[in-house]
Amino acid sequence: MWRDVNRLSVDIYDQKYQDCQECVNELMNTIQSALRNNVRAIHWDDFKKVIYIKLNSYTEEDSIIVVKVLEEKGVNGYVVSH
Repeated sequence: MWRDVNRLSVDIYDQKYQDCQECVNELMNTIQSALRNNVRAIHWDDFKKVIYIKLNSYTEEDSIIVVKVLEEKGVNGYVVSH
């Protein structure tokens, strides 16, 4: 089975972000800005509490940038997966 390697997911366990759509929107905007022109699509799955990020071309640096943004925003409890 073929798997798209140009994507990231961010599972959010922080209750503040799970319950605040505005907070999630701001977080996604910040992530998109930090990844510059590499983001093809980004969306929030409210049921799973996951941010999905589709990239033009994935590098390990992209994961590091996302983790930095999460730490700067004070998100408590998350898992970034590639």
